[in-house]
Amino acid sequence: MKNTPKLENYFSKRDPMLRSLLIALCLVTGIALKAQLPRELYVSDTRNGDSLPSAYKHIARFDFKNRTIIHAPGSSFYNGLFTLAPWSDASGGLSYQMSFDQSGLYLRQGNYTSNAWTAWKRLVIENSNGLTVLGNGDTATGLNVNGKIKTKVVNVTLTGWADDVFDKGYPLPTLKELDRQIKKSGRLPDMPSTREVLENGLDLGEMNRKLLRKIEELTLYIIQQQNEIDKKMGI
Repeated sequence: MKNTPKLENYFSKRDPMLRSLLIALCLVTGIALKAQLPRELYVSDTRNGDSLPSAYKHIARFDFKNRTIIHAPGSSFYNGLFTLAPWSDASGGLSYQMSFDQSGLYLRQGNYTSNAWTAWKRLVIENSNGLTVLGNGDTATGLNVNGKIKTKVVNVTLTGWADDVFDKGYPLPTLKELDRQIKKSGRLPDMPSTREVLENGLDLGEMNRKLLRKIEELTLYIIQQQNEIDKKMGI
């Protein structure tokens, strides 16, 4: 019984054109099969349910949700919900859910051990005006953080400072004028009122400039008084 020649030898020696056609056919078939693979993730309408973390295992999925059902912050009535559960128990870490709301993106984490979701946290958001929000603050300012900020250095850029107090001709009020203004307004001149601070907050750069101005004015008063004391004592 003769040995059957290898397929590759058969095509290479007897019919190289047929070999090329077979290779091309395999490539076209592979491309066709790949084209039939799903290219989209479908959204499930589970609007009236809020499942616990244990319900999600080895899955990434999208759901259509009633925002109040999943207790998510925001302003939309319905939200898109993305769930990522990379493992089936606590050994694989946490699972995550992201709520897509017209006011921003919110994230919560699921713990398999306690089988509970954490509170929703708002992610960094930039609105149409280019304003950035951290936490659940409003978007009235360039950067709004609803919480504490811990930092080693704060660099505030200003357009002016208070060194003009020591310039010749600076209009330093007399102590009598200062006394009248304090009695009238209950605060130093050019300083914000309690109401203004409570309503508008405090501008760190501007307040430091004003405080430095008052310190420099106070220094001038001390120098004036010392000069008057020296003059009376004949020094």
